Amino acid sequence: MENQTKLTALATAIRRLCRRIFLIAGAGSMVVMVLLILCDVGMRNLFNRPLMSTYELVMFLMVVVVFPALSYTQSEGNIVKIELVVSRFPKKAQAFLEMGVSFLSLGLVLLIAWRNAVRAVELRHEHLVSPILHVPVYPFYLAVTLGMILVSLVLFVEVLESLSRWLTGE
Repeated sequence: MENQTKLTALATAIRRLCRRIFLIAGAGSMVVMVLLILCDVGMRNLFNRPLMSTYELVMFLMVVVVFPALSYTQSEGNIVKIELVVSRFPKKAQAFLEMGVSFLSLGLVLLIAWRNAVRAVELRHEHLVSPILHVPVYPFYLAVTLGMILVSLVLFVEVLESLSRWLTGE
């Protein structure tokens, strides 16, 4: 019972962390994107002088919006699941299948995080910058890495929760 309490506390802490990062980074970047696009459209229509860097900035900000949103969505359980067949299995089998899927997902997400971290280091050494504003590209690969690490934390907790349900037969 004590392990279940610790697991619930860990899940709550990770969920809270994902929510905060999403609200600060994701929602904040979304507001900046909207204002930037509004400014670009206004400049284009009123003065016939669009902002040249809008596309580039929106592209970079999209990374900051999407990857925290993935971890938040996963932590809230709002991922699309098709349970037509699995819902008919016994609870223990459902927990085992959930554990397997979460474990495989965890492996894939960690692989994505690792490769993005490696690529960020490579791009840092290459001094790759964006074409118009000359913004370094590697921090956005690190943002992807951070987002995937958050998703992996959520998936790790899901593996533990499924394992607990499988062992207890719930």
